[in-house]
Amino acid sequence: MAESTELFVELRRAYETLSDPATRMRYDAELSTGYTAPRPAADGFTRDVWEAQLCVLRARSELRKSASRHGGNRF
Repeated sequence: MAESTELFVELRRAYETLSDPATRMRYDAELSTGYTAPRPAADGFTRDVWEAQLCVLRARSELRKSASRHGGNRF
């Protein structure tokens, strides 16, 4: 579980970096110079926000599992 959580956070950070033009420019500059600028912890993504999102995803997963066991529609 911890490994998949770390992968989720890493993928989320990569998506945010590449989808935002300003952070994409900073990332590209770091690649070309080899210098990595210091960043805030977790790139500004607080643990409580992450845990809340994870809780919602788990609840959705349980609802889908329950619905499929009872032959109901997923939504």
